[in-house]
Amino acid sequence: MPHKLFLSLVLFTSGVVTCYASRPGKGYLHARLATDSSEIPATLLAIDPLGRRSGRTLDRQLFREIPEGGMSRESIDDDEDGTPGPESLIFDSFEAVDGAHKFIVTPTTAAFFYLNISAVDTSGNDIPGEVELDVFMEPRTPREFTATLNFSPGSTMTVVRSITFAILRASLHSAFTLGQLGDAKLAAKLDKILAEGERALSRKSAKDKHDGGKEAAVEKLREFIKKLEKAAKGEKDDDDEDEKRFVSVQALASLRGDALTLNAQLKPHHHRDDDKKHDHIAPAKKDGTRRGGGENDR
Repeated sequence: MPHKLFLSLVLFTSGVVTCYASRPGKGYLHARLATDSSEIPATLLAIDPLGRRSGRTLDRQLFREIPEGGMSRESIDDDEDGTPGPESLIFDSFEAVDGAHKFIVTPTTAAFFYLNISAVDTSGNDIPGEVELDVFMEPRTPREFTATLNFSPGSTMTVVRSITFAILRASLHSAFTLGQLGDAKLAAKLDKILAEGERALSRKSAKDKHDGGKEAAVEKLREFIKKLEKAAKGEKDDDDEDEKRFVSVQALASLRGDALTLNAQLKPHHHRDDDKKHDHIAPAKKDGTRRGGGENDR
């Protein structure tokens, strides 16, 4: 079972659900990084729009620069025998400022993350735009998630995850390592498609000059998504009778979400309407489920 980590507005302490709210007239941002193991296999670093930091890095640097906010650690022990339960890292900012807030997650092992980010405006109401992300990550490979918001009443929040072909290939490898993706043959085939897309961006041919290879890279991302979805359904290609076609629900959501995000970043503007129905992701409900399904990261 892969490690599972997430950020959330709701805290669970000794079986009691605690919901935090902003202080009067102040914005509030809350993050929770948790795992299903007794020791969290990652670090979390928060950076506010003014460049102030809170949390730790892998080289054990500790930052406490954000006033009226900071990082804390918590675990939930078993009610019956007191056995240590999953550990969490909690970030609270009770006087959050407008702008882009960055969260940098760096795992120490290959892991599957569940990420949720929420906020409360200055009037005490939830800010629309709460998101959920499913993310596979490789050891010591940081991922950055940026939540941009205004804490005035009536505002919304947008969250963007950093993504490149290199990061997507690392996520694919992590999913395979954790047994969430077919066999080595399937993983190699999917990685080859991504490698070709990555090379397309670095080519300087006359054919690619007008878009820097983006058109070819986008086509490779579409091919990757198509083969990933086909494998998730257990369908085989004509020349792959002996291939193990398996993609878990988590791996499909994570890899497809990353690919769609990268696709949207690369796609020429005149083509972006083509995939609108694929790029739209429904926001998360408070109970942790999604409205309409999919990954919300834009």
